[in-house]
Amino acid sequence: MINKYKLLRNAFRCLSSAENHIEQRKQTIMVHLSYAMMSPCCCLRRITSCITWMLFIITAIKFVEGSHFRGGIFMWKPTANENEVIITFRLAWRRSYSAATWCNKTTVAEGNVIANFGSISCSDCSSGGTISNVGIVCTDFSVQEDWIQGERSFNYTFQNKIAQIGFSGGGWISLLSGGGRWDMRTTVDLNRRRDTGQINSSPVSAMPPIIRLQHGCDHNITIPVYDKQNDTVRCRWAESSKGECGGVCNSFPNAFLDEKRCTISYIANNQTGWFAVAIQIEDFSPLNSTHPLSSVSLQFLVNVFASTVSCQDKPKFILPTRLDGACVGIPASSTWTEQLITRSGTDGVNIKEITTVSPPGLMTTEIQKYESSNRESYVNTTWTPLPSQTGEHAFCFTASDSDSLVSEKTCIRLLVGVEPPQILSYTPVGDILPTQKYFYVHFNMQFVKPSQRAFVYFYKKNHDLVSKLDVSQSDQAIYPLYAASSQNWVLKIAKNFELEEKEYYYIRLDPGVAKGVIGCGAESAALWDPNDWTFRVSNFSTTDEAPRLTVGITLSLSVIISTGILTLG
Repeated sequence: MINKYKLLRNAFRCLSSAENHIEQRKQTIMVHLSYAMMSPCCCLRRITSCITWMLFIITAIKFVEGSHFRGGIFMWKPTANENEVIITFRLAWRRSYSAATWCNKTTVAEGNVIANFGSISCSDCSSGGTISNVGIVCTDFSVQEDWIQGERSFNYTFQNKIAQIGFSGGGWISLLSGGGRWDMRTTVDLNRRRDTGQINSSPVSAMPPIIRLQHGCDHNITIPVYDKQNDTVRCRWAESSKGECGGVCNSFPNAFLDEKRCTISYIANNQTGWFAVAIQIEDFSPLNSTHPLSSVSLQFLVNVFASTVSCQDKPKFILPTRLDGACVGIPASSTWTEQLITRSGTDGVNIKEITTVSPPGLMTTEIQKYESSNRESYVNTTWTPLPSQTGEHAFCFTASDSDSLVSEKTCIRLLVGVEPPQILSYTPVGDILPTQKYFYVHFNMQFVKPSQRAFVYFYKKNHDLVSKLDVSQSDQAIYPLYAASSQNWVLKIAKNFELEEKEYYYIRLDPGVAKGVIGCGAESAALWDPNDWTFRVSNFSTTDEAPRLTVGITLSLSVIISTGILTLG
């Protein structure tokens, strides 16, 4: 009897003219079948057996297809043309599914379209129901979690003012609740708003395809949502009656969704395994809090995993990495570079991977050890936005360690086309008197107090932290009230400790101690190098301090004059 596994391999040879969809998955199937030696083609002699086993192969292929989807989102914004919008979608797939879903850093850099596994449908459209394929430009991938994610945008002119776009298929990975088919539905409304007279844009979001939750721990999943018009944004569970969720409607049991905050609370004390989450993100006008202006489909996976490690030992991102919610300004025709630095939760554990959810074109380096620490690692990010990418973009990142624990997700906004406040100078430096009370940072533009925490740190030369001040809360950080003139763009910091004579100090500034006034409010960069802002406290009793005292008074008077507190006539 001919070996059945040999027969399967021969079937592939003999039926090489089968549809491309099957051919793309041949290698994936064969990994699970046999490495047996090839024998001469048998199809002509045993055509019945070939057909029988070919049906088995197709069944196996369908099984593979049933586990490749990892979620996505569909968003839109209007153009200046009547009824025309830019539709932007992000989709995620299993990385090892086939050659069509394979992505690495070379794939990201090349920017080619991959993973074209279907089409975007549209109700009330003139195109017969199909408006685009779902091929994506890969932007991110995870080796550890075996996924890729990518984005693509296209323009489309609708026939009517209200329409619905969607993407359907089957199916999900094997889930503890629900599964099978997916349905995604996003609603477009191109009628002019009653409150602004403008056409709406949908909310936007960015989520990793997989959120990993440790069993036995309490978790909060924050869905980052941004709205160009600053509308009220709420999240709700997708509904089966509206065709929004296929086989995964309400399939995350015991999870609580805070609709106003767009956060999901979950106590992971039940089963371990996979869940799918189907959410609709909706924005509301101040004039109508019940009827949404648009409805955006967001779907992703949750994996609850078992671990004996403490819930508190997951990795964390550390400064000067931007905090969750930060707004980063990237001037036009410039390149943004920054480090993402993370630390494992305990000794003996190292960081294995830093994964991102990025706009197209953003690149990250391979993970590297940070300085001399075995617990800290980093990647460098680099992005040169295209002119067409002017505006706000979400950028999220997470870290996983050798214990399979995952950090909290950090999401920031990249504001392309807007310059952030930049530090022009800081005083005093060099030798100062022990009586020095105020320290000054002069910026190049108007700025305001940040709404989230940002610290000023005072260190001794030996790196001992002497004091830190949260400028978002403390009245010891004095922000300019009248910012029309560049002379007023000064942050005044009152120290809250006594300086020691003959001691050397340095000052660090968190990113975001100054916040711009355009868009989401671009943050100032960190001042982090211990060699930048340094000073030495002189011995007040020595006879050579008089000139330095004069310099100190001159600097103080110049700042007082520049801030408008004192005017010389």
